[in-house]
Amino acid sequence: MISIISRIKNMFTRTERKVFFWYCILAIFGLLLAQTHMVFADMAISHEVSLLKEEIKNDIILRFDLNMATHEELKTIKGIGDKKAADIIEYRNKNKYMQLEDLLNVKGIGVKTLQNISPFLYINKDDEKVVVDSTNSKILKVKKLDEGDKKINILTASVEELMMIKGIGKVKAKQIVDYRSDNKIDSFEDLLNIKGIGPKLLEIIIQHSVIDDSDQIIAADTN
Repeated sequence: MISIISRIKNMFTRTERKVFFWYCILAIFGLLLAQTHMVFADMAISHEVSLLKEEIKNDIILRFDLNMATHEELKTIKGIGDKKAADIIEYRNKNKYMQLEDLLNVKGIGVKTLQNISPFLYINKDDEKVVVDSTNSKILKVKKLDEGDKKINILTASVEELMMIKGIGKVKAKQIVDYRSDNKIDSFEDLLNIKGIGPKLLEIIIQHSVIDDSDQIIAADTN
């Protein structure tokens, strides 16, 4: 080591040795600076890539038109399996979805499920994507009917419409929809076959609803 230093002293003048020393210091500093810059650059690139992935995930991959989505596309949504996807399409073949809340009319889909899957779906209205805020509590709040309000048709009412009848929550409304999909309702008394609907609740239902099959409206015999 001493021999190398002695050789450098003999090769360069005092001034040249100072220049060489500072050149080495600057070179080392430059390497450290370049390394630091590369670390920050890698971090910035990683952050940009993450943002891009999230943007692609939210804007391109996850949202489907409820009236156009295929069976396989619906199955990619967490909470929708093979059976539920088939039920969604079966309902769509009979009734076009006008709003995402119409999914409540599909057997097996309740308010909680709707809140979970609604971020991944939209309704196309006039070439505009209509979505629903899954955190919006309006999905859970339904105005109850008063005397004099227009009566609801038991045969065609949605879950949300049935929930407007006092004493009927989302569970009973779903039970009515499920029952009428498997059984013909000829009179109000048929609703007594549904668990949780007794004579007292039936009286309330009669006050606020009708059974309208085609052109004939069936009302209860109040005598």
